[in-house]
Amino acid sequence: MGALDEIEPLVAAKRELQEETGFVAHQWKKLGVLHPDNGIRNSTTHIFLATELIQTGSNDQVAEGIARTIKVPLMDAIRMIHRGEISDSESVGPLVMAAIEVGLLI
Repeated sequence: MGALDEIEPLVAAKRELQEETGFVAHQWKKLGVLHPDNGIRNSTTHIFLATELIQTGSNDQVAEGIARTIKVPLMDAIRMIHRGEISDSESVGPLVMAAIEVGLLI
């Protein structure tokens, strides 16, 4: 997750997707914002749903400290949350928001 550094949230999201995964997306939809550090500091995380992905073959995973990425269907990711396999709030919140957006939850 990257710092905005006075960049528009969508521009930052596009950059982070490419740097961390090597994917670019043709469609983007803003799902909302999260406040992950409520009560500690004033921070806002902008959440986007990226679809129609294309692998570019170019990423900065080594520089980002990412050893590997795997593709997981969204419903499987929700099940992983339920089993406690995904438990960090920076993943759980956006995955739940995406599942609601596409009609898997609620």
